[in-house]
Amino acid sequence: MGPLYILFDEDACLHSELYDAAGRSIEMNGGPASIKVFPPYFVCIPCGSSIRLEVTAYGWGVGKGAKTMIALHDNCWMIAQSDPLPYFLQGTFTANAPTGEYYDRLLRMMRDSFQACNVCPIEPVWAGTLKIPRTAIDILKRP
Repeated sequence: MGPLYILFDEDACLHSELYDAAGRSIEMNGGPASIKVFPPYFVCIPCGSSIRLEVTAYGWGVGKGAKTMIALHDNCWMIAQSDPLPYFLQGTFTANAPTGEYYDRLLRMMRDSFQACNVCPIEPVWAGTLKIPRTAIDILKRP
C-alpha cells in the first residue's frame, strides 16, 4: 500500500467548540486578527505513519488582561486573568474530496510531476470526518 493524501483546507476543515466546567458553550470572543491562510493543499501521509496538522491560527491580537488565548482557524477565545475555571475543547476535523476545476488542474499538474519523477500518483485521497473528543484544557499550567 502506498501513501494516503488529504486535501487540507485551513479555512474549512476544523469546527471547534469550547465549554466551561458546567458544560456551557463559550462564545468566540477573539479580538482583531491578521491571519494568512493558504489555499487548500494536499498533505501526503506515508504508509504506516501518522501526521500532525497545525490548526492553530497566528496573528491574533491578545487583549489586555487576558491570561491566555485559544486561537484556531475557526474560532478564537480569550480567557481572562480572573477566570480560573477549567475549559474543555471538542470538535471535528473534516477533509473533503477534491472537486471542481481548480482541483482537477491541481491533480493533473501533480500527476504529471509524479510521472516525470517516476514516483507514486496522488491517489488515494482520503475524505471523511474525525471527531475530536472533549478534552480538558488547564489554563493555569504553564508549558
